[in-house]
Amino acid sequence: MKTLKFSILLFLSPLLLGAQGTIDLFIWAGQSNAQGYTGDAVDYPEDVEDLDNHILLNYTVFGNEQTAGRWISMQPQQGRYPAGHFGPEVSFARKLKKEGYHPAIFKYTRGGTGLAKDWKGPGEGGIYDKMVAGLQTAIRQLKEDGCRVHVRGFIWIQGETDAGDDHAARNYEGNLMEIIRHLRSDVLQNDTLPVILGVDEQHYLVEERPIVMEAQQKIAQWDPHIIYTTMYGLPKADVTHLTPAGLVTHGHRIYSAYTIVASRGHDHPVKTSFADHWKYVGLGVAEPGYVVWGTPRVIGDDGKTHLFAARWPGNSVDPSWRSHSEIAHYVGETPEGPFVFSDIALKGIDKATWDRFGMHNPTIHKIDGQSILPVDDRHSRVYRKRWRYTLAIQRRHQIRSERARFLSSGSLYGQGKTDQ
Repeated sequence: MKTLKFSILLFLSPLLLGAQGTIDLFIWAGQSNAQGYTGDAVDYPEDVEDLDNHILLNYTVFGNEQTAGRWISMQPQQGRYPAGHFGPEVSFARKLKKEGYHPAIFKYTRGGTGLAKDWKGPGEGGIYDKMVAGLQTAIRQLKEDGCRVHVRGFIWIQGETDAGDDHAARNYEGNLMEIIRHLRSDVLQNDTLPVILGVDEQHYLVEERPIVMEAQQKIAQWDPHIIYTTMYGLPKADVTHLTPAGLVTHGHRIYSAYTIVASRGHDHPVKTSFADHWKYVGLGVAEPGYVVWGTPRVIGDDGKTHLFAARWPGNSVDPSWRSHSEIAHYVGETPEGPFVFSDIALKGIDKATWDRFGMHNPTIHKIDGQSILPVDDRHSRVYRKRWRYTLAIQRRHQIRSERARFLSSGSLYGQGKTDQ
């Protein structure tokens, strides 16, 4: 029955378009949760107010089902399930309609796709370029049918796939900013187009590389016309995809975010903190089989950057650090790294001495002959040093026996002279 409805609406679409007059167009793009991968249309939300017949839809699941560039009314989309599937765009568009908009959703999605490898940048022949071409055709069709088109926003729900690759994750912020810039400036000539971003924060790949989520949040923090939406707490059909009920709630969240960002004026202040001025440049140290904790660094006389980190075997914080933590020394050509393991600077010697147990919480300083080095601890003291390098550590046996210890050396390589 739904297939019959789909065919009729394709045929009647010019009549629908002519009845609209002014169109509020929203671009909806991303991967599987933007598509509604597990949104079985058996659970398509009931349209008790007959809103769908007054909402336009133009959809493409890249490489699969699509409306062939034609506009239809809002409804389940073909594919995935016998009854079709749907995404958060349904509840989002219905909220818009109830608030007086004349919504049209241009939806362009494909599950399992990454921004770096699949969507790519402008002019690189990826899905993004195909989406832009389809968007321009869809807008032209609306105008040819006598509609006045106002592009109101861009919704981008994507990022999980990029979080599965170190290089793609590190470059995600720049890649996303470029397509937003291009879409706004080169395609739509609207540098303040509202943009709504989102990614599944609880996806296992995003938890492994949260830099993708942080990139979206940072972009939203810097631009008052971009807003980040959360998917925390939405029910899932599996580890990756939202249930039909979750998709409906997600659409409501995106609508709420849109009302916020659309209400901001051109002079809306962007709140920034000290941390916002920093840019992620890469991973410092990661060693298979070890937990790495704390990474102070110093520039040596050799011009290289020397990084010291507490590490211990395993994959959890407690309790191994108390007895097995050691201070490892890594060397890099630049402060950004990468860093290569050099030697063990300090480790417990398992004898009845002060350094019997694990070494932890290092900090490294380079000081001159008569410089004073203050170090705060539960047993805070001020030390006068004649040594070039000072490594401060904490001895850990039991949690009640913490003490700060100081070792000094004329070289960054190997163990130094003790000064307690």
